[in-house]
Amino acid sequence: MADRNIVLASTGTFIGRANNADYTIIPEITDKLRCDGIELLFMMVWNDRLEEIVKEVKSSGVNVYSAHLDKTIGVLFSEGTDKDDKDALIMFEKNMVAAKIAGAKTAVLHLWGGPKSDGQIPRTKRYLSQMYKISDELGVNLTIENIPCVFSDPLSVWKELHEEYPEIRFTFDTRFAAYHDQYIDIYNSGLWDNVAHVHVSSYNGKRNEIGFIRPILHYDEGAIDFDHLFSNMPRYRGAVALESPALKEDGSINTDRLNKSLDHIRNSLEKYNIYEK
Repeated sequence: MADRNIVLASTGTFIGRANNADYTIIPEITDKLRCDGIELLFMMVWNDRLEEIVKEVKSSGVNVYSAHLDKTIGVLFSEGTDKDDKDALIMFEKNMVAAKIAGAKTAVLHLWGGPKSDGQIPRTKRYLSQMYKISDELGVNLTIENIPCVFSDPLSVWKELHEEYPEIRFTFDTRFAAYHDQYIDIYNSGLWDNVAHVHVSSYNGKRNEIGFIRPILHYDEGAIDFDHLFSNMPRYRGAVALESPALKEDGSINTDRLNKSLDHIRNSLEKYNIYEK
């Protein structure tokens, strides 16, 4: 894809509880989308068959450009016990191997999560070298996402991780950055050169009743000013993945809604000359 950013659709935009996480629809839906490939979101319910599933998706011919590792990994790390750390590392390596099998160039990781959130970062950061060794051996670019924090904030955590492992790469998520009112701070932090992947979605400006930054909304439905976000974004040459869902409660998928948002991402990147040659 010469002279422009690659635009992806996360499979989380059309796979979920409403269709029983049915991965077999990926080729059919992807064929209807105006994107360059997909970000394959590893669902927890796939764990026992993960390698089999990614092989099937790969064999369908779909371009799996990136993989979002199971979010349980970060929750386990946040428990702060030796057993949970061990289980997290086992799951991480299994997921990274699956990402490699799928053909993904990039992997997105939640390094923290759950109720205990970022409380164990001083402990978890010890594993960065080990995880990047696995990443480098597999040839899959590992990135750490700026997910919400309880005790600190994502940018402060990124800085702490960068001090521990300067070669670290990041995924920049628009919804999470806006929730912490940090996207301009991230742009100006000196860490933008370490950003290797971008997620795009919006939200209504607050957490829901159980603490999640949901519902996940499209660019024209939520509180984020995307003209401001993109017009201030530094130059960037990586991929950008849409995460706003269009899966209805009855299991149907509004591909027109997805294409409208995919077009908006591509048009914004071009309008504000984001691509770094």
